[in-house]
Amino acid sequence: MAKVNLSKIRIIGLPEHYEMLVTHLQKIGMVQFIPAPNVKPSGELEDEMIASRYDLARIEAALRFLQPYESKRSKIDALLSGGKLVMSPNQAQDRIKAFEPGAEKFLDGVFVAEEQLIRERNELDKLPAIKVICEQLQELNVSFEESFDTEMTRTWIGSVKRGVDKELMKILASETNMVDLKLLSRGTKEVFVRVTALRKFEPFIVGLLESVRFKAFDISLVEEHYGKTVDELSAWYQSEKDRITQNIVALESKVKAFAQETNDLRIFHDYELWHKNKEDLKSGVYKSEVLFAFEGWMPSTEVKSLQEWTQKAFVGKVGLVEATLEDADVPPILMQNKTGIRSFEPVVTMFGLPGKDDFDPTVAVMPFFFIFFGLCLSDVGYGLILTLVSLFFLIFGRFSLGAKHSLGLLFLCGVGATIGGVVLGGYFGLEPGQVPSFLIDQSTGMFKGQLFVPLEGAGPMTFLSLALGLGAMHLLVGVFLEGVKKWMNGDKVGAFLDSWAWFFFLLSLCLFGISSKIEVLDGALWSKMALAGAGILVLTQGRAQKNWLMKPVVGILALYGATSYLSDLLSYARIMALGLATGVVGFAMNLTAGVIYDLIPIPWLGFIGAAIVAVSGHGLNFALSTLGAFIHSGRLQFIEFFGKFYEAGGKPFLPFGKSFKYVFLKNQ
Repeated sequence: MAKVNLSKIRIIGLPEHYEMLVTHLQKIGMVQFIPAPNVKPSGELEDEMIASRYDLARIEAALRFLQPYESKRSKIDALLSGGKLVMSPNQAQDRIKAFEPGAEKFLDGVFVAEEQLIRERNELDKLPAIKVICEQLQELNVSFEESFDTEMTRTWIGSVKRGVDKELMKILASETNMVDLKLLSRGTKEVFVRVTALRKFEPFIVGLLESVRFKAFDISLVEEHYGKTVDELSAWYQSEKDRITQNIVALESKVKAFAQETNDLRIFHDYELWHKNKEDLKSGVYKSEVLFAFEGWMPSTEVKSLQEWTQKAFVGKVGLVEATLEDADVPPILMQNKTGIRSFEPVVTMFGLPGKDDFDPTVAVMPFFFIFFGLCLSDVGYGLILTLVSLFFLIFGRFSLGAKHSLGLLFLCGVGATIGGVVLGGYFGLEPGQVPSFLIDQSTGMFKGQLFVPLEGAGPMTFLSLALGLGAMHLLVGVFLEGVKKWMNGDKVGAFLDSWAWFFFLLSLCLFGISSKIEVLDGALWSKMALAGAGILVLTQGRAQKNWLMKPVVGILALYGATSYLSDLLSYARIMALGLATGVVGFAMNLTAGVIYDLIPIPWLGFIGAAIVAVSGHGLNFALSTLGAFIHSGRLQFIEFFGKFYEAGGKPFLPFGKSFKYVFLKNQ
């Protein structure tokens, strides 16, 4: 239950020492700044902040453009590093020093190449339209002009539906021989034609073309090519396509050369990100011509060392003191647990960080989540897969501390699932006769370490009793911790008369309930203890009532609250349901694979078919069962357990430090 104590500190100093101090605070990453109220950044500072954001935006834009052209890292390398560049601080510093002087020129070159490439690709995208025009008007034997009309004639160029051209020719031939109709091209759905007629026939031709739904060709599409014939335009299209293609190839080669330096650009990005964070910090710091001042939060145990550093570095010209907490001050939350327990912090943070009056419940969550997950997944094979994969990434991967905590959680969950599989006899859904003999206890016929068979005889009831028994323990711990919380927050009367009185009553009921199954428990004794607990609740739960007659009535009615604990207890039956489902689905996949093998007459082909069904089926069962075990084990913590004593709502402790998006520094 390790919620780190944080102190509120106040730092005041001379402006010339501000930069050195903030650089050190960014390096150690232990102080969360409190923005100063009513501080507006000066025009100069605002310009600096905008400039730092602009520089970062340029780098991000360059990286997005260059990413498709860079050499791809191996998938296993990307997985082990979380997609980041792994290096030592000295290596990163050396590469920044080498890249920074030419960074601006490099970015300018990238953006010029991008602009040129976009322009060439846009030009290339326009060319297919020219090709289509050449195909549509391939028999047009005159050069393109704004208008094909003369003093005596009118010309229409366009398309009609396929088959309509013959009808058009027939109508024109029957009316006059003073109209010229020329077929320019024939497509699958439409035909392009040129119609030329004397101007006196214009009304007739216009009406006729409208009747056959003639679509006029927009000659302005080739406005830039007036004076060219179709053949000349086609030749221009081909030469232009070759020219643009060559330009694109040359530009892409140039971009690929830029892309070889994307890793240096990523390192430079993180360097600029640190600079941006420092500039943004100034907007929340009180600063004048004679001094600067700010407040912040930091671990109480580290305050003395920072005071010593400031005294040594600035010889009294920068002062650091612990500030007195005010009523409105709500410190952020920093949890710190020992290795192993720390891996279960992600479960708590998924629900919410501890509130001001809460303690860190991670140590209480750990054993129950471990057991619940193990019983829900309950398969040695699945558990070993989860354990070994997470262990591999923990050993060989380079990840942030938060990611390592999550991997540690998966590792421990895998261990729990393996133990649960041993207890319940879960081995990829296999039966004892289908596994090597060294896994079998010859005296019982069960797997070694297996306590009972979940699907045979009294197995389901035994499993249900185990789940409910664990659930009762879980709920009792939650009620007890509610009393601990009240005691820590000064409500000692409420701790005894409410939480711990309920704990005593519920514990007595549970022991009385199982006394018939366990000989060492005296049922008569625990029945009396339960009655005594009920009496305590009747006498105390109505103490807030002003009317003396209502006090015992409210106390008696309070006993009805025991039904809510019963409904909570029934929720733990899901542990049995999920544990059985994992084994049943695994068994069904094995059975299906066996049927597939028997149905296919060719042995090797049947083996392949059975293997595909078994691997894909178990893969799906592993994924769904693992997800279900995690979700439902978490639900039992969030609803049934935390509902008794934990409110959450705390704000995370976010110290000012170096942000890393693309780089992972070793030994940090």
